[in-house]
Amino acid sequence: MTDPLIEAAVRRRVGIAALRRIHALLGAEAAERQRILTFTRVAGYAAAALVLLATLAVFGARL
Repeated sequence: MTDPLIEAAVRRRVGIAALRRIHALLGAEAAERQRILTFTRVAGYAAAALVLLATLAVFGARL
């Protein structure tokens, strides 16, 4: 029969390790979400710039 204090310590260490893994996964997920948002923002700026350039080209051709 094992000591209940040792069992509790082992359970606690395993619990802490599991929480650390979950925390690391959530951190990686948040970083990926941030990368996607940054990419979307940059793509939006690029699209707006292209629309602006196309508009200027059309009006420039008319002048």
